[in-house]
Amino acid sequence: SMGIVFKAIDSIIGLRVSEETELRGLDVGEHGMESYAGFQIFVTE
Repeated sequence: SMGIVFKAIDSIIGLRVSEETELRGLDVGEHGMESYAGFQIFVTE
C-alpha cells in the first residue's frame, strides 16, 4: 500500500529535488541559508 502512496506523490509533486538543489545542498534550497559556510563542493562529471 505504501508503494501506491509513493507512486501517487511522485506523479503529483515528485519525490526528488532538482539536480541544482541537490548540488547546492538542501539547507540552501529549503531554508535559504548554508549550515557549513566554509564547506567546499566538488563536482565530477
